[in-house]
Order: sequence, then structure tokens, then C-alpha cells
Amino acid sequence: MSRKILCATDGSEHSGHATEFAADLAKQNGGELVYLLVNPVLLTRGTRSLLFDDKTVKKALNAAAAVAKKAGVKNVKCVDHSARDVGNAIVAYAEEHGVDQIVVGSGGKGATSRLFIGSTSNDVVNKAHCPVTVVR
Repeated sequence: MSRKILCATDGSEHSGHATEFAADLAKQNGGELVYLLVNPVLLTRGTRSLLFDDKTVKKALNAAAAVAKKAGVKNVKCVDHSARDVGNAIVAYAEEHGVDQIVVGSGGKGATSRLFIGSTSNDVVNKAHCPVTVVR
């Protein structure tokens, strides 16, 4: 049974499905639910910037928390973090905080898209120390 669940979110439609699934799972298990938004660090010409502004991050995490509250989850935590590699950051957080299961959304990219821009869910599945549920 998963007592500590980590759900990666970015406010997108596919991560919204993951937030709902994770909330239902946490409610069933009576466990702790952590919503993690990893804000990608963009490096262009020596300039470091973040993909999402503070307002967007807050909106996405508040929406995820509202999903958990509606599902009746009592132990919810929202965390934002920034990193160049989103998949590695999700896995590192999970390892550092003793997460039992990770839930991520998948945008349903084809093989060609994954080749050029990668797949966060694929990275997490291949690197995680615990079970990973990919929600589409």
C-alpha cells in the first residue's frame, strides 16, 4: 500500500488527470499526497529563466490542492521546485522524501516527438526507485 504518494503536475490537461488519480489513490489508502511542480529552467545565451511565472505555479498547485480537497484527502502538501531536468528532479524528490509511489501524466507524445523533446513520464518510469503510475 502506498502511504506517501508524489504526483507531478504542471497545470496542463494531462497532469490534471494525474492529480485526480493521485487524489483518489491517496483517499483510498489514507496516505499522504504531495503535489510537485518542477518549473523547468531555461538557459538561453547564458541567461537563466524559468518556464512558468509565480502566478502560473501558484494557480497550478492551488488547482491540484482543490482536487485533493474535493476527493477528501486530508494530508496534502504542495511543493514547487526548479530544475533543468524535470524527470530527474521528480525522481530525486521522491528518493529524498521516502515516496512510495509516483503518479505522472502523459501527453501521449509519439515516438518522433519523444526523440526530439523527450518524455518526462518515460524518464521517471526508467529512473524511479518506486512504482510509477502513468495517467493519460
